[in-house]
Amino acid sequence: MTALLPPGLSNCARPWRGMRRLAVAAGVIVALSSVGLLALSGWFITAAAIAGSAGPLAARAFNYLIPSALIRLFAILRTVGRYFERLLSHRAALSTLAGVRTRLFAKAAAAEAQRSLRLSGGEAAALLRSDIDELEDRLIRGPAVAGAIVAGLSATALGALAGPGPALAIALCLGLSAWATRALARRLLPERTAAAAAALVDLKVALTEYAAGAGEIAVYGLVDRVGSELEALAVRHDEAVAALARAEAAVATLVPMAAGMASALAVASASGGPPLAAMAALAAAAAGEALGGLARSEVKAPSVAAALGRLDALASVREPEPAQAAAGAPALRSRSRVSAMNCRRARA
Repeated sequence: MTALLPPGLSNCARPWRGMRRLAVAAGVIVALSSVGLLALSGWFITAAAIAGSAGPLAARAFNYLIPSALIRLFAILRTVGRYFERLLSHRAALSTLAGVRTRLFAKAAAAEAQRSLRLSGGEAAALLRSDIDELEDRLIRGPAVAGAIVAGLSATALGALAGPGPALAIALCLGLSAWATRALARRLLPERTAAAAAALVDLKVALTEYAAGAGEIAVYGLVDRVGSELEALAVRHDEAVAALARAEAAVATLVPMAAGMASALAVASASGGPPLAAMAALAAAAAGEALGGLARSEVKAPSVAAALGRLDALASVREPEPAQAAAGAPALRSRSRVSAMNCRRARA
């Protein structure tokens, strides 16, 4: 995984490091609770059905209080953990990006003053809005990635209770799906991501430049010509975005397919009885749901990497030192002193 922020912007994320760690901890709790909730529910429903079909004595001897209490506990932990994960991750991300936007605006102003980096209005809008939105996705999905790893490990451990076959099936299916998602995303998405980003920048640059000359366009009767050029740019952008969306959808389908296959293989290879087979199957399904966060992170990785590269070029611009007052020059009066002096003159 690439750096969280470019080196020139890393100080913006440092004050919120503790909050991000708490969000990761909450994400781990959510993953464990989700896997435990589904796995225990599968075991409990299957075991209760078997006990009920065995007769009144077996049904009366079956202990349903402890499993039902644990199910409620897992549900509460998942709900509370999800709340704090979203709260902390979004607060850390939005606070970090507020500092990033401020720093980048200063860098853009310095680059314009030094003429070291030429940016049109559309390019500046793409950098300060679209590219920073890509960073927001990475900052928010950090806890989901950690939770996906923990969910996969816990599902494998629960599958081992039903026998070596379910544990091996869960580990192989989920592990191979994560690897295939990463490999396919790196193969299909970078070129399409770059095309979509370039089309967006071209469209924004054209809109900004034509909007600045709207009066001249109307006076010289160029409205139809400009409209057709903008329409061509918009069609190009839409086609690039559609191609990127199709590739992302193809990559994102690998994890749900692998989770379903892992559940089926866990049931087929279980050797500990129907309750443990149901527990292993639902644990694999829950891990697949959590692994979807990792898949979405891999899908967005090429666009985030491209945004980091563009932002790094701007963040590397050196800001000039504040101008010092010349020796012997009179100091500027503050607005309050000037107002006071004007009031004295009015009374005189």
